[in-house]
Amino acid sequence: MSEVQEAKERLKKQLDASLAVESVGSLIKCADLALLLASHDALEEALAKADEPQWFYDDRANDEAQSFLSAEEAVDYAVFSALKPPPEGTSILEINTSRPCPSVWAVVKVFTDEEREARDDDEEYIVTLCATYAEAEALLKEADQ
Repeated sequence: MSEVQEAKERLKKQLDASLAVESVGSLIKCADLALLLASHDALEEALAKADEPQWFYDDRANDEAQSFLSAEEAVDYAVFSALKPPPEGTSILEINTSRPCPSVWAVVKVFTDEEREARDDDEEYIVTLCATYAEAEALLKEADQ
């Protein structure tokens, strides 16, 4: 084989190797792009879900019509509804959410007629919302003292 032909062969091998590296690089770029697109789609889906309204409902409710846009509305429904209302005094209600979020715990103090008169107030109850049951329980113990 002449020197010219050997040089041609070396160039051909180098070109083939270069094309192979470029092909692998292109495949990697395509895979990266596919991952980015999948990630983008997942983020768009999460953002759309986060934009949906959050619904709250008393843990004893079994009807979507008993869902509310705030925990306070759910407590109000629980206190004044046909559901078993909390007794006079202080108690804890669990307010569930429509999304996979932790429940909200409501410490509800329902006043007797005498307590309302003594307070000179028409409020039938007061509510304190807590993030955990333990927090609500501590507040309940504090209220009972």
